[in-house]
Amino acid sequence: TAAALVLALSFVAAQAALAEQLDHSLPLVNGTVSAITVHDGVVYVGGEFSGAGPVTGSGIPVEPSTGAIVPGFPEVLGRVYAAAADGLGGWFIGGKFTSVGGLPRLNIAHVRADLSVSTWNPGCDSTVLALAASGTRLFVGGKFTHVGGMSRSFLAALDLENGLPLVWDITPSGPVHA
Repeated sequence: TAAALVLALSFVAAQAALAEQLDHSLPLVNGTVSAITVHDGVVYVGGEFSGAGPVTGSGIPVEPSTGAIVPGFPEVLGRVYAAAADGLGGWFIGGKFTSVGGLPRLNIAHVRADLSVSTWNPGCDSTVLALAASGTRLFVGGKFTHVGGMSRSFLAALDLENGLPLVWDITPSGPVHA
């Protein structure tokens, strides 16, 4: 019957949603997996990929001299599109994400030099595409219309200490990408 079909499809959709959670003990690959087999306790994976590595989230620092991933960066749940140094060894990051290091952060966050997520949390109601730090300000561009609970369309200047939007209020006619 139609009801049974809807129920079955709902079950399959629910199982697929559960399957999308990452198992952090397994490496990720940068392409399609076509074959998996186990022999003598070893899992062999093959497919259309050129590399595999640890689950990192969508933002990572890299050691400039070796290219190695700096371990311990808090996982970003979503996409990072912009980053700016905080001048103290940490970073401001922006993008389309909902959490950093397991803490709720809406599209903008501050990661300290010790790789902890700071309490700085202005939040943006949509995607952040550009960041630039200057003095005591962080300039933020993107597709948003509100930052830090205040109306700011596409461009804002935030206080680096508390994340509050500054009086500076320029409104471009569309999203800011750089």
